Amino acid sequence: MPATAQAPPALDCTGPFARTADEKTVAEAFGASHVSRADIPIGEGSTEPGTVVFADDKEKRIDILWHDPAARARPAAVIVRNGSTWRVALAGSPGRSVGLGMPLTEVEALNGKPFGVNGFGWDGGGFAGTWHDGDLARPAGGCTLTLRFDQAADAPADALDKTNGDIELLSSDPILRQTKPVVSEVVLGWPQ
Repeated sequence: MPATAQAPPALDCTGPFARTADEKTVAEAFGASHVSRADIPIGEGSTEPGTVVFADDKEKRIDILWHDPAARARPAAVIVRNGSTWRVALAGSPGRSVGLGMPLTEVEALNGKPFGVNGFGWDGGGFAGTWHDGDLARPAGGCTLTLRFDQAADAPADALDKTNGDIELLSSDPILRQTKPVVSEVVLGWPQ
């Protein structure tokens, strides 16, 4: 996609984010002037070398980590967070996608069934990727989809306490729903 072309409505694991893609593929898709190298935050204050698309545009930014960081080849993770408006396409469902700010209940409806969510309050907190063979288990292009949820600031304290810790909750859990989680990070990933 030339730099002057309009952005696609949703990302998937094809083209610039296919299993065999590299930084050159990303630059060809988004325009070389929109692609830069940076240290990408991976949690607990750590970073890894990666590639950023639209580094200076919070609404378009995409972070990419590589299985081969030296060659910037074979995407390990394509990350949308911090206000980016990109959405991720659902396989076999034209027009259906998942993105930042989406409520837990809406994600469950897209999945077609309850899914697992890590308890909150730790570095792995709020992550969901156990889709229980729902529609989100297979994003367009064949990679994996992981979402991270944040709880609402005004959630009841007792519900927050009951959903914290290294536990797995179901998205249908009424106590979890009281915390009003919304998607705060979307990650498309390729296993090694």
